[in-house]
Amino acid sequence: MNVEKQKVIEQRFGTVNNARQRDNSNVLRDYEFDFINYGSYLELANTPLDWFAWNVAIRADRFTGDGKFAGTKRDIYDFGTIMQPKLNLFFYPSDSVTVFANYGRSFQTPTSAAAYTAGDRSERDVSLNDGWEVGTKWLALDSLELRLSYWQQKASDEYVTIDNTSQNVGETMRKGLDFGFNWGVTDLVTLWGNFTTADSEIRTEGENKGNELRSIPSYTASMGVSYQVTPAVTWRVHYDAQASAYVNKANDGGKYGKFNLVNTSVYYDAGWGTINLQVNNLFNEYYEYVYDNSQNGSDINYSPGDGINASVSVLYRF
Repeated sequence: MNVEKQKVIEQRFGTVNNARQRDNSNVLRDYEFDFINYGSYLELANTPLDWFAWNVAIRADRFTGDGKFAGTKRDIYDFGTIMQPKLNLFFYPSDSVTVFANYGRSFQTPTSAAAYTAGDRSERDVSLNDGWEVGTKWLALDSLELRLSYWQQKASDEYVTIDNTSQNVGETMRKGLDFGFNWGVTDLVTLWGNFTTADSEIRTEGENKGNELRSIPSYTASMGVSYQVTPAVTWRVHYDAQASAYVNKANDGGKYGKFNLVNTSVYYDAGWGTINLQVNNLFNEYYEYVYDNSQNGSDINYSPGDGINASVSVLYRF
């Protein structure tokens, strides 16, 4: 069981003559509210046969809270008790193969001021997100593990957050394939990677039905190699990639966000602790995060990503 309470102050004011001074007559956002979650979780697991195991679980959540929004008192919407069942099945046809299937439910609530109302507390609900996956893991060699699965997720009334404000998209569907591997090439070299496809669709009736969801790339990929230079020194190279995506539910204004980034790091175990040198975006590739406040392509904003950059971190054990 868990209880979590957030006390949030969220403010945005204009300035006076472009100086760092609050203009109380130009209030863009002035929120102060409590967000309280009560939750409980129960799981049962069993392995009735050598070749079969299962577990089933249920989680329940409730939310409460109130606050002032631009001076107006509001209470959080009454979402009721949100039930989230989960089920996992595992089959072992051989010592090297696992076949699995799972189902689970998660949820989204509106965020910030969008979760509170001064009127009917039952007029807005959470989005229930039901997903399932089937797949297999195969230990092809003692040092090589492969994983392949197909997955789907359906949302009853998905929310997106634009400039910290929740908006409903409606019923949505995601589906795709997920492939991964982990290969101990030698005692000193390890290679790993994964590749995931994602096909998204808005299913609510209206002018955007059939469109892709905003900011969902059609694929993401990662691959890395780790080399044990000495017992104390490890060198890693990490490659990340993703496809471009639409930035609004109208699918207007083009696709953005594609990148191919290479990072590298050297990890040193000094005995008393560790030192890690990290260099990100090694080849200084230009990439950007793009979003659309208008949702129709008329107010597209661009936020460039970091160029080549480096950091050093030290962990001391005592």
